[in-house]
Amino acid sequence: MKFQIKKQMAALLSMAVIAVQFPHAALAETVVPDNKTIESFSVHADTASPSQAEQETDVIVKDHSDHTGYLKSGKNNEMCHITLEPVEGGYATVSKTEALPSDTIKLEAFPEPDYRFKKWEIKDSRGIWIIYPNLDKQSTEIEMWLTDITVYAKFYNINASLSDLKYQVEGSTPVDVPGFTEDQETYHVFLPPDTQENAAITLKGVPTYMQSRIIQNDGITLSGGSGTATITIQAEDPSVSKTYTVNFVRSSYGMTPLFSDLDLGTAEAGYNPASAMQPVSFENTGTLPLHVTSYVWANVGAFRLVDDAAGIGLLPPGKTTSVSIQPESGLKPGVYKDKILIHTLEGIIVTVNLTFTVTEKPIPIFTVTFDPAEGTRTGGGELTQTVPEGGMAAAPVVTRDGYTFTGWDKDFSKVTSDMTVTALWEKNTVPPESGGNSSSGSSKSSSSDRGENSLPDTSELHGNWEQTVTGIWRFKMTGGSYAKNRWGQVNGVWYYFDGEGRMLTGWQYVNHQWYYLFTEEDTETKTGLKEGAMATGWYFDSAYQAWFYLGADGAMAVGQREIDGKQYYFNPESDGTKGVLQKEEETL
Repeated sequence: MKFQIKKQMAALLSMAVIAVQFPHAALAETVVPDNKTIESFSVHADTASPSQAEQETDVIVKDHSDHTGYLKSGKNNEMCHITLEPVEGGYATVSKTEALPSDTIKLEAFPEPDYRFKKWEIKDSRGIWIIYPNLDKQSTEIEMWLTDITVYAKFYNINASLSDLKYQVEGSTPVDVPGFTEDQETYHVFLPPDTQENAAITLKGVPTYMQSRIIQNDGITLSGGSGTATITIQAEDPSVSKTYTVNFVRSSYGMTPLFSDLDLGTAEAGYNPASAMQPVSFENTGTLPLHVTSYVWANVGAFRLVDDAAGIGLLPPGKTTSVSIQPESGLKPGVYKDKILIHTLEGIIVTVNLTFTVTEKPIPIFTVTFDPAEGTRTGGGELTQTVPEGGMAAAPVVTRDGYTFTGWDKDFSKVTSDMTVTALWEKNTVPPESGGNSSSGSSKSSSSDRGENSLPDTSELHGNWEQTVTGIWRFKMTGGSYAKNRWGQVNGVWYYFDGEGRMLTGWQYVNHQWYYLFTEEDTETKTGLKEGAMATGWYFDSAYQAWFYLGADGAMAVGQREIDGKQYYFNPESDGTKGVLQKEEETL
């Protein structure tokens, strides 16, 4: 049987062993002569069915480096699948996930930051690695074989850096290298004056990426109070490395914070920043004066200086100074950490670690009790409710035989404490005739001057409310006509309709009397009021900033009036303030 070899396999077959596995037959092998490339070969073996051998014969190619390829003879119209496996350090794409033998597949790799492309690895359905040309190219093409394949894009890390660097003087705890950042490679550390001249110092570093490793860490022994230590970090790519150098000098300059870790405490959301204020104090521990020049935050956002100039300037030996720190306002619940670095003109830098914790603020809960005042709840909110601070209670629906509900005695739209809200009722009566400007609040007079606008003895309207597109309310009675130029009582509440059937609101002059009909604004400021309803009793007009009194018939009181056993005087003059309360006298 003769096998044709694809172009990409021709080079592989130089100096290779070709093994042919026929069905139901022993493995047959042939050897490619040294330094030769073949494009076809023949192997003879006895098989039960030549056609079966043509379709199912497996050809395995193995070179002297143990790289193995796999071919399968047979028909070239069988669809093969390409699987792309995810890997660390980047991602890749394939132009097709299904292909026929001899189809071209494009592979492209995309490294993440700090990574580079290394190579492609391709494995067939039997788990045998396949060798293609140009597998070291980030963008390449391969020709599909008669087998499913799995593709891997390999990346390597090129970052060589430390995320943290400390130094440790023998016999003491590790200390942060002042001002350390991943990118800066050289540092100067001024050791306290009492450091031994021959003290041993070691560096302790933390790699930024787990694939990188520390390959050199040279501790030192000071000589005459000074010395240089180095630490080298190598990336996953061994050709990439970085060396950090720290120069140590025992100096007569020295500065030490009183507390290197400062916790500003815990506060609830909405805290007062000043309540968490604390001083950051530091001492000149050297033998020479220092000049404090600036404060630098490692991370800006959570803390601030109360006074930027505090502590700036000359700091004599042995003296202590401080600067007040407080959290920024409005921080959300969480734990906030930062570092403040105090710099001096002499190059001394000290670091203080700051912490502040914000917790959720519990919301107070209050009880609102609705007193129906001899009425009965028929719906709406419950009579007893718990409401969060600043929340609004839901008003119950209440009724009382023989009375009209006029509202509640307190505002419960923004609850700030426990409270009891009482229903207000008006006894249902046909409004009495007005007694004119000089009558008392409890007197009556004849109706001879009422005219057609007076309140009739029987004025209950039956029908439905309708609102026009312009927002005007009208009342359509059961007979089909609209209430016009008259008073009307709907569900125990008095309204007035003009000659066009419009429900009126505000101050209205009807048949020589002033009445007040509640406006939409009134209903928004006091629960239970109905727009257009006739007002009775005391009414404070915010426009006039004055009190008025409206009798049980709704007419505005003027002149001297006795109300609930007390004498009141209301301006009788038509000077723009008629009806305004002017004088209150003691009970008679």
